[in-house]
Amino acid sequence: MASLRSFLVIGELIMVILSALFILSSNNSGVVSVNNSVTKISNINNSSSNTRNAQNTGTGTGTTEITTNINKVLNVTPIPNGTEIRLKIVNFQDSFTPSPFQVEITLTRNELGSVVFNHVVADPLSALFYEPGVGNLYAWLENYTGNYMVWWVKLPQAIPPSSAVTIYINLSRVNNYPFTGMSPEVENALGIHGYDNGGKVFLAYGYFNDTTDGWKAYNTSDQFVPQPSPDGIEMLNNQGDQGTYILPPVNFSLMPVVIEEAWYESSGADANTINLFGNGTVIGATGPGGTDGGGTPATGIFAQFEYYSNQLFLKSAYTNSILSQTSFVSSAYTLYSYMIVSPNQVTAGYYEYSPNQVWVPLTMLGSLLSSGNTSSAPGFPLNSTSARLAGPSLMIGAGSGDSTSYQYVEWVIARAYPPNGMMPVLENISIQSV
Repeated sequence: MASLRSFLVIGELIMVILSALFILSSNNSGVVSVNNSVTKISNINNSSSNTRNAQNTGTGTGTTEITTNINKVLNVTPIPNGTEIRLKIVNFQDSFTPSPFQVEITLTRNELGSVVFNHVVADPLSALFYEPGVGNLYAWLENYTGNYMVWWVKLPQAIPPSSAVTIYINLSRVNNYPFTGMSPEVENALGIHGYDNGGKVFLAYGYFNDTTDGWKAYNTSDQFVPQPSPDGIEMLNNQGDQGTYILPPVNFSLMPVVIEEAWYESSGADANTINLFGNGTVIGATGPGGTDGGGTPATGIFAQFEYYSNQLFLKSAYTNSILSQTSFVSSAYTLYSYMIVSPNQVTAGYYEYSPNQVWVPLTMLGSLLSSGNTSSAPGFPLNSTSARLAGPSLMIGAGSGDSTSYQYVEWVIARAYPPNGMMPVLENISIQSV
């Protein structure tokens, strides 16, 4: 009888263990998809239309469960409570950074160590950036791989010339959104949504995946008004004599500034424009210089990416003139374009991302410039006209003429231009406990 009772007890224990394993497996039903998403992180810079998902405005519930699952899948070693990363950021230039200023910070596995690095990779929202005496800082994770991560942090105060600022990253086990967020590409890689806080970090930000993301849409001719679509904001719908433009939810007057845009044109006509520092008056882009442009609207100082006559123009509505120009694409392309207004000059350029209609990942200026496929118009010195650069600061325009095209704007980012074009340097990184 004793041996029979022992057998029954052992049998009951086995049933309990099997039940527990079944429950654990049920609770972690999302683990496989999370694991599959994490393996895509190394391909962020090569992603295209397959990375697109509609923007979500969720409240971020479920982060703890996702983090726990990722920790199990990746075998992440927990870090002690109170772990912090200390970052010393140095401005080696002879002028102040703008205020506010979006500083780019690249952190590597070698610098942080695998345990801390893996913790942030597994749960980016647990990283809270702050500056002593200032408070919590808004931070946006652009992308990461198995060896490095790229953050953009909004510093509310300027860094003086040849000076440094020290900020910290507190690694907690809580969700720090909206202070901490991530690009849609990182969201897609992690399989979570609703944590894109780019609007909190940058001067202007719009990610237009089936949404206007709060941007206002207008037209100057025809009846068509820009519409959200899975391919971005549809600016032109292949009809003649159209003129449309979009404005950010909150505009700005800060300079120097960098504007970056990703968009697609189906070939035909006419143009896309990046416009800065207008005085509230919208004109036809064809006016300065009498160029092609159809019904494309413009204002202030603007870059006209004219794909009908294959020219990139830098123009001024103030002086009604062409400031500079270079050649542009002559066929359908997905493009990355930019415009920079520095204290001394204005310039614009573009990168031929793909001859197909694909979604351009949020890869900021710098890595694209080193690719060798970027063209730019010669910089034009700013003179007395710069004193009038104080109107509504950013407008994206599009237009067609007798010839037509489809045009979609995928995303737009505006940020402060670093002193002399040189980003402050991350000089010292240390890990500490508090």
